[in-house]
Amino acid sequence: MVKFCWKYKFDLTAFLISLDLAAIVGLSAVYTLDYQHSNLLCLVVPGLEDPTARAHLVPTFTFGETEVFDQELFQKGSRMYKFQNFFCRIFGFYFCVFYGQGFHQGSVGLFPYSRPIDTVVGEPLPLPQIEKPSHEMVDKYHALYVDALSKLFDKHKTQYGCSDSQKLLFL
Repeated sequence: MVKFCWKYKFDLTAFLISLDLAAIVGLSAVYTLDYQHSNLLCLVVPGLEDPTARAHLVPTFTFGETEVFDQELFQKGSRMYKFQNFFCRIFGFYFCVFYGQGFHQGSVGLFPYSRPIDTVVGEPLPLPQIEKPSHEMVDKYHALYVDALSKLFDKHKTQYGCSDSQKLLFL
């Protein structure tokens, strides 16, 4: 049995991420609670691309992933919105209400909608092996990765159902 207490706030978030349960934290979580349909959100954290690794960085983008479930959005100031913020202060991630299809056609449930999910893969970005990379070096390769990801999205967005004016936002 696992006991959770207040001091394990960040460990709970890491635990949920390790179980492949998407946890949206920090500024990006606030943005997703105020979701705007005209933009797509992409969170790329500098430092996760490890320049000491021998593997290449490969930019990938998945289209349609946000269409397999619907999310219930609550008005600012409503009880549920306040509960989401309260929950985040305690556990370190936002509680969200999502739904998909049920067993029967037209019913609501927790199964994903049957919609296509397409992943596009960009050109690998070679990285040199660096024993102790500086912050400037990490920032350099982070900028290259973000630029490659942005170009990949712009190249394929109309092919997979996004409008030509749709932008990819990086937080």
